[in-house]
Amino acid sequence: MAELDAMIGLAPVKAQVRSIAASIEVARRRAMAGVPFEKPMRHFVFLGPPGTGKTTVARVLARIFYAFGLLQTPEIIEVSRADLIGEYLGATSIKTNELIDSALGGLLFIDQAHTLVNEGDGQADRFGREALQALLKRAEDSREDLIIILAGFPQQMEFFLASNPGLASRFSTRLRFSSYTPAEMIMLAQTVMEQRGEVFDPDARPILWRSLEEVDRRRTINELGNGWYIRNLLEKAGQARDVRVMTGSAEPSLRELVTIRGSDLEQAYAELADVLKPRTLLGHAFISYVREDSLLVDQLQRTLQAAGIPVWRDTADLWPGEDWRMKIRRAITNKALVFIACFSQASFARGISYQNEELTLAIEQLRLRAPDDPWLIPVRLNECEIPDRDIGGGRTLTSIQRVDFFGDHLDDGAARLAASILRILAQ
Repeated sequence: MAELDAMIGLAPVKAQVRSIAASIEVARRRAMAGVPFEKPMRHFVFLGPPGTGKTTVARVLARIFYAFGLLQTPEIIEVSRADLIGEYLGATSIKTNELIDSALGGLLFIDQAHTLVNEGDGQADRFGREALQALLKRAEDSREDLIIILAGFPQQMEFFLASNPGLASRFSTRLRFSSYTPAEMIMLAQTVMEQRGEVFDPDARPILWRSLEEVDRRRTINELGNGWYIRNLLEKAGQARDVRVMTGSAEPSLRELVTIRGSDLEQAYAELADVLKPRTLLGHAFISYVREDSLLVDQLQRTLQAAGIPVWRDTADLWPGEDWRMKIRRAITNKALVFIACFSQASFARGISYQNEELTLAIEQLRLRAPDDPWLIPVRLNECEIPDRDIGGGRTLTSIQRVDFFGDHLDDGAARLAASILRILAQ
């Protein structure tokens, strides 16, 4: 419990974890006294934005259940949709069951579980449904030997849990993780600095506080990644410090090598918070995707809109008839559109789709424009290949720098993508 107590914030989560530990201890003592009891195994739902400690709390829970002899190992296996979905119908249940078998005796942590079932335009996600049915069955059949945690963003997870009655009954314990406040982020920054053996110069703290208040005022901390934002901010501030001390005229002292100044933080904040700056935009971002990725694209759209970027999505936004093609061509010609081509395992598996038509139109326009005109950005929504399509001039789609918007790349990818679009569209 020491690791849990050392975490910044999360008071409701800490209280709930202590309550769980107390229930396990009561069950242990009942067993020792010969009083009938039920084995206190359960599955969990973690609801919260990125960077708020969900994975860390999962590790704490695994160690608690292990310490009481309820799990054979304190290790956790972290997976996402891509790890559960097979290449064809029938293969998904096999792949899901094999993964669950590998986690038996421990804890299985499914991140962004709300993406497991992607159903858009009224179309069923048969692969996701197959994985979900296998998961629900094993959650019941293996409940004595396994803990499963479904983690994801609150609103999307509520829709996901409501999509199948079995989810609510088997995953009845919910822990809610809140965004960090500026005061909590200051505490987290101090903890990270101490872990790195570094210190703040006296002029740095007021600047750090003002920057965090600005992020909080704009309500963009979730898009920036909460705790990950603090770590990224301090890492970039450290890089700015390193350049400053090594390009100075005098030999730096040990103190200078470990001290972050206000100017270092200002430079780091300017780089990371580029997406927060008010700008006059000259156009839109158009998101091209397949319907199986609708939920992931929902998240991507919210991220871009939080950064002040207008979004066109689906040709339905640009109907009627062939008019959508004309509007996209005109916007590209006027340098008023960034084309975001979203790729995934689902898009790779699809044959005919609107995305193919949209991408074909975009490639036609690419061949007419200068190679250094960066208005098309490939985005990967999971581990997949970018189509090796010819875009002219000896180039292919794979030659364009991509952005990864999933897993550990989610927060950094969101910031990079928004910053790139703003640079292209801003005056």
